[in-house]
Amino acid sequence: MLIDNWLSLSVIQADISLARYDDVYEDGPYALRERRLKKLAEMGIIDKSVLPHEVETTTVGADEWEDLTSEGEKPSSRAMQT
Repeated sequence: MLIDNWLSLSVIQADISLARYDDVYEDGPYALRERRLKKLAEMGIIDKSVLPHEVETTTVGADEWEDLTSEGEKPSSRAMQT
């Protein structure tokens, strides 16, 4: 019984802690990367002339963000969130 309650609470806490990232990933991984690089440059951590490297992936069957439908973006966004 105690473990059941603990598991229930941990699931609720995970949902709450992930909720703060709901809007962060909605526009895709490339936009996220651009925002992060911009912030690093503003903070003086990297030079403003730094360009991101090409994205390389070994995931077979993974579609580009631009090719996803809005329904396809939702699970991909959620995957980035977790």
